[in-house]
Amino acid sequence: MLNQVSWHEVNVGVGWGTLRGKRCIIGDPHAIPTLQIIGLHGWLDNANTFDRLVPFLPCGIEVFVLDLPGHGFSDHLPKGAHYSFLPFVINVRAVVLELGWKTFVFMSHSFGSLIASHYTALYPEDVLALILLDYIKPFSIHEPKVTWHLEVNLILKTEHEKEPSPVYSKEEALQKIINSRKTGPKKNMHNIDEESAEVLLPRLTKQVDGGLTWIHDRKVRALFEMLSGNDKWIGILSTIKCPVLLIHALEGVFIGPDSEYEDVLGTLSSNAQRFDYITLKGPHHIHLTNPSQVSPFVNSFLADVMSDVQKNVISKL
Repeated sequence: MLNQVSWHEVNVGVGWGTLRGKRCIIGDPHAIPTLQIIGLHGWLDNANTFDRLVPFLPCGIEVFVLDLPGHGFSDHLPKGAHYSFLPFVINVRAVVLELGWKTFVFMSHSFGSLIASHYTALYPEDVLALILLDYIKPFSIHEPKVTWHLEVNLILKTEHEKEPSPVYSKEEALQKIINSRKTGPKKNMHNIDEESAEVLLPRLTKQVDGGLTWIHDRKVRALFEMLSGNDKWIGILSTIKCPVLLIHALEGVFIGPDSEYEDVLGTLSSNAQRFDYITLKGPHHIHLTNPSQVSPFVNSFLADVMSDVQKNVISKL
């Protein structure tokens, strides 16, 4: 059964610009929240990525989903400032301080899970629990030099690019969203369908003369993930003590042999207060394409988190 959701747009000033997102209380919008969730989307997606999952979550939960810098309706970083996971973490921290939220659950997908994990390591007192939707990347210690060159060249090109963005019809834009998110060794596995692309479209594009054009920052395509090598990534994960739910989509991005993920899974299992590892048949955006498949595991996990919160409140009385 789907619950009522009424989203309200939220603008948060972070000094250099404004980040935007949306907020709701599931069910009764005037209820006092029983729990607060911050949602972080994946690379080149936006806050709408959780639109189809949130109505399945329990009533009374407050959800704030953010367009990361350079994505969706959020401002682009100024010229000379470049994207990597650390600036994202810093800006999420600025948003949390502006919201005034003391404790919350992270619900994060893909690259958003990288950000949420680093945030949790830096500010463990803020994070009640961590939900990671299809992100178990075992970082390569030795990124090929060609990757560095490509990303630096991309930044230099986009910083000085004067050509206008291409303009597409709605049908062309939807097809590009679908094609750009294909996964698999040969990039031939469909990750999202047209219905899911329609959900993402409003915060991916703007209307111009002749059709639609993208609104994300072009230089956000260079993220310099290689700055966090495998040893550093494992070090970060080893400091995460709160309960963790990791949902692995078997037909998503991370389709390597189980041995590739042993370090990641073992580290989370050994250090987190609780570690639930769920594997589901489905694509990388399984929370968007198959929310009814994901929601039972998320809801069971959240129920236990809320129970623990209530016990802690009672113990302090």
